[in-house]
Amino acid sequence: MNELKKFFVLGLPQKEDRCPNALYIVKTDVDKVEIFFTDRLKNALKPDFKVNQEGEPGEVEVDLTSTMGTIEVINVGGNTNIEVAQYILNALTNEVDYVQPSANLSLGGTLVEAGSTVDRIITSTFIQNDAGSVNRQRIRRGSVTILDSFSTDSVKTVQDSVTVNRGSIDYSSVIDYDRGPIKENNLGQLDESNRIPRGSIGRTVSINGRLKMFYKTASSFSQDGEELRQTATGSVFDNSNSFSFIVSGTHTSIALPIDKDVSNIEIKTSNDEDITLNFTNTESSINIPDAGSKLQPYRIYNYSSGVPLNAKITITL
Repeated sequence: MNELKKFFVLGLPQKEDRCPNALYIVKTDVDKVEIFFTDRLKNALKPDFKVNQEGEPGEVEVDLTSTMGTIEVINVGGNTNIEVAQYILNALTNEVDYVQPSANLSLGGTLVEAGSTVDRIITSTFIQNDAGSVNRQRIRRGSVTILDSFSTDSVKTVQDSVTVNRGSIDYSSVIDYDRGPIKENNLGQLDESNRIPRGSIGRTVSINGRLKMFYKTASSFSQDGEELRQTATGSVFDNSNSFSFIVSGTHTSIALPIDKDVSNIEIKTSNDEDITLNFTNTESSINIPDAGSKLQPYRIYNYSSGVPLNAKITITL
């Protein structure tokens, strides 16, 4: 038998565009095709597809209904054309999807008051997917290694105690893993073209130390920063852009870290009365201890009235 010209197409061409004495494999779905032969006059001949265990000469045999979509055998003119069969197999093959590994690193709350000493359980987790098994995990605080485990365990934990000053402390993980297994394609064939090689993956998470902004409403002003901290009505972290509270006393104080931008500060009551100048005209300096008793410079606004405002005020920065 002369070798057939073979074409893999998404649709059968018009007669004038066909090649004579050719095989057209027309893909109709992800794992299904239709097959047409053309004669010397470019007529398209669609054979009957069936499975024949005896392989009788003169029949074209193909199995497109098996669960894997595999081609069993093709007979053309009594001769098995292995090349044609392999070509159709290649046309039906779907690329194997290898899922990359991933990792998580957790340590609980990440925002604390500057000066705090915190105890944290740091957990490093390896999600294997189609990679190989983990063979080593390291956890670091900054450049200091606090865990180094040669283990196949996907989850490793370590406890750490640290004082968090203003700024951030970075924790990072590095996970080494082996080469992943070879997966089969939709035809049941091993396909390592995208097999995941041996490698490493890591994650980083930070604990952030921030100062507090304090507010107080009472019958008198605090004498120093330590008293203000201890008797404050409330506080919020200095990354807040606004906060509110009820003024129930005659003396109201608002203390902000000295480097907090107050160029656009606005203080209003719940009925939209602007009382910003009532506070900012009294600006002075004060030192307030952080959570570790280290004195930090603040600016403070003090406002007093003959009677309590008994209203909610909102500070917008």
